Amino acid sequence: MAEKSTFARLLRWTTILAALCGFVSTLSFATGAEIAIRYLNPVFGACWDRNEFTIMACSASALGMIVAIRAGARVIEPSSGRRAAIVVALAVAVVLLVPVADAVAKLGRMGWNADGGTIERWLTTLLDYEVGTLLDKVVIAGVYFFKMTAFAMLAGLGALSASAVVCSVAGSLRSETAVARSSANE
Repeated sequence: MAEKSTFARLLRWTTILAALCGFVSTLSFATGAEIAIRYLNPVFGACWDRNEFTIMACSASALGMIVAIRAGARVIEPSSGRRAAIVVALAVAVVLLVPVADAVAKLGRMGWNADGGTIERWLTTLLDYEVGTLLDKVVIAGVYFFKMTAFAMLAGLGALSASAVVCSVAGSLRSETAVARSSANE
């Protein structure tokens, strides 16, 4: 089995980091864990309380775009500059991270609201009122995170598509220039 390149490992660890940041911030956002953090460290807790939603939205956006870029890159032929297209797409994704996070946070608010309390009633009946209500908040926040991630995947696929076209055109121009130079030298 061939050893994975440093670039592939970097992409994998970036994906894992985005998923981990998203998991922690979503769980904290849903459960109100910032209160415990504020108790342990007031300054960090206040900073976390102000920014946990932004961290959640940016993590969901980054995760969605990275997963889409990695998945979409599989259909690009290696000879046509797959790595260059991925690098350009990742650069575009970094530049677009904040606007995409803002857009997907707004898009994620549309639609599903746990069926107007049906899931909450079922959870509170099955478990306990406190546990059911808390679990309902975690489920709603988790669905919201996944919706933001799914919408961000569209942006990631768009970035990869545009970068693949740019890299393909640049590669064909480069090869035409090389052919023209070699024929001029002969």
